[in-house]
Amino acid sequence: MHLEKKFKDGSRLAACHIGEELVETYYDDVRTISDAVRRGLRESVDGRMLGYREKQSDGSVGPYQWLSYKEVIDRSIHIAYGLRGIRVQSGQNTFIGILAKNRPEVWISQQIDLFHFY
Repeated sequence: MHLEKKFKDGSRLAACHIGEELVETYYDDVRTISDAVRRGLRESVDGRMLGYREKQSDGSVGPYQWLSYKEVIDRSIHIAYGLRGIRVQSGQNTFIGILAKNRPEVWISQQIDLFHFY
């Protein structure tokens, strides 16, 4: 499998392909990000999914700490239930802004609709 195709004019196409055939998916059971996360949960037997490093008091960063697939999914479920609990409507006309530092919680909150169709 190639991740890039080069053309005679020097242009390139970034895609997964075998010969001339574009590969639409690596796995038959994965079509969406939600599918990929669920497959990762199953295949890794709830292995590591999301890593982060805490900033130390001296300005350095500590070792990676990991959240498992189930921990990430469960946290996104809790956020979704919290939004429902305060009656935030789902739909194309609902907008939620997140003002935060780059943290695991930001990424997790951005995945609510992917994991749970909030």
